[in-house]
Amino acid sequence: MNGLTASTPLDERRKNVAVVATYSLAAFLSVLAVIPMYLIYFVVQPMPAGLVAKQIVFGTIGTIVMGIAAAWINKRDVAVPA
Repeated sequence: MNGLTASTPLDERRKNVAVVATYSLAAFLSVLAVIPMYLIYFVVQPMPAGLVAKQIVFGTIGTIVMGIAAAWINKRDVAVPA
């Protein structure tokens, strides 16, 4: 069973929370990087709104996947502060 339960050690729960927080922050930052770029492109060179929406969605997904790949390549054990 991979879920968190009341009997899960506190260090394991902290580690899981740290991982979720890290990925949430990465997703948020990728959205902050992708959306303004395509909105500027949209204003400078008018494009159909549907195309811009697709670029934003797939650009965000691509950025997150690249971040996960970089984390997998550079994985290491990190101590979680108590």
